[in-house]
Amino acid sequence: MKTATDFLRGLGLPRAGSIGQAPALLGRAEIGGASFAELLGKVKAGEISSGLPVVVSKDAGIELTEDQLARLAHAADKAQAAGVTRALVELDGKWVMLDVGVREVTGIAELSEDGAALTGFDGVVKALPAPLGSGTAHAERVLSTLAPRSPDLLRMLGVAKR
Repeated sequence: MKTATDFLRGLGLPRAGSIGQAPALLGRAEIGGASFAELLGKVKAGEISSGLPVVVSKDAGIELTEDQLARLAHAADKAQAAGVTRALVELDGKWVMLDVGVREVTGIAELSEDGAALTGFDGVVKALPAPLGSGTAHAERVLSTLAPRSPDLLRMLGVAKR
């Protein structure tokens, strides 16, 4: 009759009392051919996205575009990979307060005129601009360069006010 220990040996798990083998076993854990450390490094470098969205609290006092929310989600991934729980994120010249754990924008941070310290954050992240040629950010940049040159074209596209 086989015991539980026999079954564990069959799985290649370390025996009770063989503590030295456990870290080696854990270090071999791979997902998709990459170790946990490699995956964490890729998240920190921004090469992997969680796909989790960022939402804006109803009390935050800020409205963000879909592009800005996507960029904040990317910044939240980087913050979370670094162990940050409350981040101050630079986004288009504003300082956004982000609860990383629940992925929620809680407000805009405003520095006081008297130079008082801004507290309550354990990390600072910059939300990188969207790459040129991607989505609405690119379209807005292109249209903003056309505005002074061709108001008739913008009006035909339904972008400019009449």
